[in-house]
Amino acid sequence: MEKKFRRRERLAQIISLLRKKGYTSGLINGVFDLIHAGHIQIIEEAKKFCDILIVAINSDNSASRLKGEGRPVLSQQERIRIISAIEDVDFVTVFDETTASRTLRIIRPDFHIKGGEYRGKILPEKSLTEKYGIRTILIGERKINSTTDIIKKIKGL
Repeated sequence: MEKKFRRRERLAQIISLLRKKGYTSGLINGVFDLIHAGHIQIIEEAKKFCDILIVAINSDNSASRLKGEGRPVLSQQERIRIISAIEDVDFVTVFDETTASRTLRIIRPDFHIKGGEYRGKILPEKSLTEKYGIRTILIGERKINSTTDIIKKIKGL
């Protein structure tokens, strides 16, 4: 496992201790399959809102349920390794559910950060973030690229 990887329960303890020292935490989540410029942009932008940035990655099973057969292209171990190599990422965790609700409830970051493509949509985590006082931040105007689009381009579709 990579040095930045922590299970959610351990991250909750770490974040609680860091909060007492005055640090803020943010969490972004997604499959993060075939890392592209859009992933890097959201990570860089998210880091501007918090001292500690956590990237929660969908497990292989979760990604497959969300994206369909043949996904993820890269295994969760590969995705953990790649995301861990990004300087702005402080911690990486994995979740097996299809939404980040349980992860947010366990870790309780200060911010839940999502891409601008969710503007005008109701996030499945909305009631939970309101309950725990986790502020939702939408960043970016539009999605820059997507793994699905890259796969289509490779296949010549």
